[in-house]
Amino acid sequence: MAETSQISKVRLYEQVLEEIYGYIERGDWAPGCKIPSEKELKKQLGVGTAVLRETFRILETKNIIESRQGQGRFLRNVRPELILDGTIPQRALTKSSLLDVLDIRISLELSSVEAVITRGSDEQIAALESVVKRQAEGTPIKPEDSFEACVAKITGNSILTSMIIHMLTLTQELEQKNYLGYEKWRELNNEHELILRALRSHDLIAARAAVYRHIYGIKEKLTERNTDTFVQKD
Repeated sequence: MAETSQISKVRLYEQVLEEIYGYIERGDWAPGCKIPSEKELKKQLGVGTAVLRETFRILETKNIIESRQGQGRFLRNVRPELILDGTIPQRALTKSSLLDVLDIRISLELSSVEAVITRGSDEQIAALESVVKRQAEGTPIKPEDSFEACVAKITGNSILTSMIIHMLTLTQELEQKNYLGYEKWRELNNEHELILRALRSHDLIAARAAVYRHIYGIKEKLTERNTDTFVQKD
């Protein structure tokens, strides 16, 4: 956790709230993490028990943290709809929402590759190579033309395809590329080749492993501290 300066005694609980919002924005406190003990926070922030507990009361009222009997306090999955006054920085909200989208994507994309291995033809799978190549080159691609969407289209399941495209649209709108940084974004795009290789071999185990690796690789990068942003836009 980042070092903080001693907090002045003017409206202490508000300043403690600002410090905590900073932890969330920077990713020092990730969604679902256990919050440090009162003893540790009192020493770090330079405040007393009463101020700290008043701060926690406010955070619990806003559904930002929760207390679990015998376990301590934990940061909730901070989403925009849980915040009453919009005090949490938008960056923290966006990153948390992006992680939620990735949780849904992995289930959908696993279903998609499983169906392709079962029902997809060699010709249909071979046609995915051009999509993988375009994305590896960094060519801007719409969600409906992405590798994941093209895999879904092979299944013939219009509902699954529509849901995957919607998730990819949300991924784009939440600026996943910016959070990952350009080099990591390119590296993760290249992992589509591993998924394609498994599809060509009709290897279900390898396909599932490749999808897990791809999505969880994104999640791990997003939850790293002090993630650099990629400012260039397509």
